[in-house]
Amino acid sequence: SSSTTTTNESNFIEPQKLPVVVEEVKQQEESIEEIKTKEEEVLKKKEEEDVTINTNKEEEKEIDTKTEEVLSVSSPSSSSTTTDIVFDLPQKAIELIFSFLPPSDLLNASLVCKYWNLVTQSNHVWEKKLGEEGLEIVFNDKLIEKYETPKRIFWCLPRIRFDGLYMARDDSNYRILRFYEDDSIALSVVTSGFDLNKIQNWFVKDSHEFAIPSGHYLIKRNELKFTIRSQSGKIDYFGSSSFDSLVLNVHSHINNSKKENILFQFVQFA
Repeated sequence: SSSTTTTNESNFIEPQKLPVVVEEVKQQEESIEEIKTKEEEVLKKKEEEDVTINTNKEEEKEIDTKTEEVLSVSSPSSSSTTTDIVFDLPQKAIELIFSFLPPSDLLNASLVCKYWNLVTQSNHVWEKKLGEEGLEIVFNDKLIEKYETPKRIFWCLPRIRFDGLYMARDDSNYRILRFYEDDSIALSVVTSGFDLNKIQNWFVKDSHEFAIPSGHYLIKRNELKFTIRSQSGKIDYFGSSSFDSLVLNVHSHINNSKKENILFQFVQFA
């Protein structure tokens, strides 16, 4: 009897405390509901991620399968079948295949049909071609504004710059080159500590100071070669160009000396 009385007393809530207890119970219920809501959101997000992953895997598998089908069709008599399969491929898959073609073959492919012409204009294809030429560093907003597309940048962009000088350290001296748009070139060799602003004036063709050994250059894609002639003799330069830098080998016929892999860095006119 005494134990029953004790239990009843412990479960008894004083009337003045009842609102507080009710509020606590209400807060607990809200917390539980909030936890359930968050758990449902996490589960929903995980389900969406799983669906996205599965969708991507299915798309990749479909691209791989169709690409294998295209590559496996090699018989000339099945050209119509090949065309049908190619048209069924996603455009990104066709762009990937075309990106392995040389630029001249891309131009030929663009004549096959309107769809192939559209695909061969793809920025992704010509960005890859620019990268193969070592010209990815020049792909920027200013060039896009001037040339409009990566394809036009590839075909129209000079592989050398005309708005400054190319300079290379050569022992205690510097070799300085300037290219002109009429295919001519000028060279000067100066000692360290030179005044760059003064030297820039030397390379202005209509200046009375222009009396620098010169010649003409030939550039095909990123391969560059030219010969500088002076009263002492001639010097041959040949190597590669990537717009902002040149890596050239030098053969002097004056003293029959050779130097390899001289790095010329571009310095824009102030």
